[in-house]
Amino acid sequence: MTERGYIMLSYNWAHKVIVRNIRYRLWQEGYRVWIDIDGKDGMKDFIYSDMPNAVKHATVVVACLSKKYEDSPNCKTEGGCIGHYNKKRIPLLMEKDYKLDDWVLGIFVGRIWIDFSNVERFEANFQELLARLQNYPTLNPEKNNRIPANLPLPEPLSSNINPIPPSTSSDPPDTAPPVDTTDNPRSLGSEISGNLEVRTTSRPTRPSYKLTEREYASLLVKVSQRWKKFGNVHMLKVLLCDFNKIGITEIQKNNDEFELFKLLRGSGKLSPSNIDVIVEAAFLCGVGAIEEVILDKIPEYQYPTSNKEINTITKYRQNVIEFGIIVNQSNLEEIVKLSSLPCKKEADKWSLIFKLELHNVLTPKNKESFIEMLGDLENDTTKEVDALNTYK
Repeated sequence: MTERGYIMLSYNWAHKVIVRNIRYRLWQEGYRVWIDIDGKDGMKDFIYSDMPNAVKHATVVVACLSKKYEDSPNCKTEGGCIGHYNKKRIPLLMEKDYKLDDWVLGIFVGRIWIDFSNVERFEANFQELLARLQNYPTLNPEKNNRIPANLPLPEPLSSNINPIPPSTSSDPPDTAPPVDTTDNPRSLGSEISGNLEVRTTSRPTRPSYKLTEREYASLLVKVSQRWKKFGNVHMLKVLLCDFNKIGITEIQKNNDEFELFKLLRGSGKLSPSNIDVIVEAAFLCGVGAIEEVILDKIPEYQYPTSNKEINTITKYRQNVIEFGIIVNQSNLEEIVKLSSLPCKKEADKWSLIFKLELHNVLTPKNKESFIEMLGDLENDTTKEVDALNTYK
């Protein structure tokens, strides 16, 4: 999918019938769509390879939210990629009474949703989705889009709704004007986190500001709380290894987010007049819920929109984070064994990456040796190697 943009459909397997209907209609309307439809929970074996790259290169992610989506480990991994790459996203509600919670709240809070919970209103809701997609001109839907020959007709949504017939008209699809998403009452999370409207105001880069000590302390507490709820403490520890003034043994013995941010302050990287490192760390690690905390304290702050705007964290560390998102935990466990390190069971892959850094297996100096070690594994590690060379 190189010549024009595409939509990625993110969903839980429990909603496959309606999702397949959405996919088929999008193809009929001329859009290109990336979707996995073969594996359990919609992900199968390529959870650490195809999916992250599909998210990374998508023009927009259409996410089908529900309690089952929230509870799925695979959907959580996918959501982490959506947040990490700061992808444009359109949430669809699959369950009428579903309230955002846990990691879903952190990624989709403030976004304007479309209610697909009532199948009888499928057509009206689908037209609203089409209107929203017009805000992404690089999708460039084709008038005579060829539906893949192996794309089956979708199953009926209910006993009263027939399957959607193949498109036979050569006329361009009906279009509706783009939807203005500002000040829309259907802003996800508003009933949980207060007024969280979509922010569209442009802000000056690196504004001049100075928080009072009280404001600064309050910000650190709130950022730590959000990271604890929506982020990963071991991922934060891996990121903090970027700063030489913070000893790795100090990072090792702290598993509390607030204490880790205090280490940043002690290193001189964080102060009441410079919180860039918190912002950029949250951006890289996909902890989108922190943006609200920052903009509440400093409304004029310019939040990053791409890695090109990252100044406080090295390219090497950005590559390590990229690698950590893509790598399969079993591959990391194999590397730990090859490195003759203690094979104690770790909490997650970020704990394993931290262990490799702690024992100087993965460092800027040893990066090429580490890549060679990846090549010695039985599994294909091309994507992991590419991730370690993403930013130069």
